[in-house]
Amino acid sequence: MIGCYNIFLVLFHIFTLWPYFPALEMGISSVIIILFIFMKKFYLKKEIDSWLEKSPYNHSIMP
Repeated sequence: MIGCYNIFLVLFHIFTLWPYFPALEMGISSVIIILFIFMKKFYLKKEIDSWLEKSPYNHSIMP
């Protein structure tokens, strides 16, 4: 939880300083895309697997 908080804090500081770093825009957007794909691949897969194991209408986050 603390690691996720540090990541979001760093992202928040990057976004607040976005206009001052135009050269990092491409790198930041690619990192965000990679993080989004990573979250989609692992967290969404775990949720879909738990939905298939239980009932199709169970939307609980806990496994």
